[in-house]
Amino acid sequence: MKKLLLTILIAVMLAGSGEGLSQTLWEGAACGMSPEEVLGAVANAKEIPHGRKLKDGKVQELVRLETAEILTHQFVAGFFFTIGN
Repeated sequence: MKKLLLTILIAVMLAGSGEGLSQTLWEGAACGMSPEEVLGAVANAKEIPHGRKLKDGKVQELVRLETAEILTHQFVAGFFFTIGN
């Protein structure tokens, strides 16, 4: 359940209306970055070519961080991007 909540939170921030595009989201990743930019900004992040899809396939996880720690709890952070734009 914790993984799902973190994933949804990040997806909502990345797929938002575009307001505050410079807002830092996770370890230097910011709204509006490309998958390549997120890979460069987030240590140990890996490209996920066939990641999870949201919103009828228009939003897809393309980058994942398997070892995200928040307050001594381990999470998996998924970075989602709008496809086809």
